[in-house]
Amino acid sequence: LEDFETQLAKLGDWHEFAVTPKKEALIGQMQALAASDLNPEARATKIHELQDSWKEVSKGAQQQDDDLWQQFQQASAIAYAPCKEFFEAQSAAREANLNKRRELVSQLNQYLTGYDFTNAVWKDVEQTLETARSEWQTYWPVPRKAGNDLQKEFESLMEQLFSKITQEYENNKAAKQQLI
Repeated sequence: LEDFETQLAKLGDWHEFAVTPKKEALIGQMQALAASDLNPEARATKIHELQDSWKEVSKGAQQQDDDLWQQFQQASAIAYAPCKEFFEAQSAAREANLNKRRELVSQLNQYLTGYDFTNAVWKDVEQTLETARSEWQTYWPVPRKAGNDLQKEFESLMEQLFSKITQEYENNKAAKQQLI
């Protein structure tokens, strides 16, 4: 058992001897990434790849290189700063689009409840249907979960509006058949 522990300690020393230069190289790559002009999405992907490489190199290590780890973390934070701003701006845009979609759903609700469909101008109703659909598509992207729930509500309103148009078509068709 003592021989085994000696051999294990020796292998651990060799592992650290081989791993330390790799960790230093990863730190250098992360620092170079901070100065690069990659777009934020590509930069974030590269940062994740380097972090995965760090984890892979650190597997099985008996001792942690806290100093190297701190350097790597600092370089990661510096490299990720432009990505953070970019992703926050994207998130703000998604929230703004979600609010616009909510407003559109509210307007459709008001339209369906307030419009006099007995004396409707059906070309205007059709135009409203098309305009609502095209406006809905311009407000993209949105957060997934909230967007999915709102999508269902929007589709329900659109179906109600479409069914009113369809009903009028059917009434007109029946009137024409009766005339014939």
